Amino acid sequence: MLFTQRARKILESHNPTKRPLFLLLSLQAVHTPLQPPKSYIYPYRDMTNVARRKFAAMVSTV
Repeated sequence: MLFTQRARKILESHNPTKRPLFLLLSLQAVHTPLQPPKSYIYPYRDMTNVARRKFAAMVSTV
């Protein structure tokens, strides 16, 4: 949300007649199927909820 808000402010304040603008906003959204590499699952091995463990591992890969 913070990145989106900042991007909006930049776009709203930009004057295209003075200077061109390139803005890349890459939003990272983890989605199913959750298939993280095993090396990323290992740090979360103590999580009892398997789905949550996989999600945490997927977020770590980003």
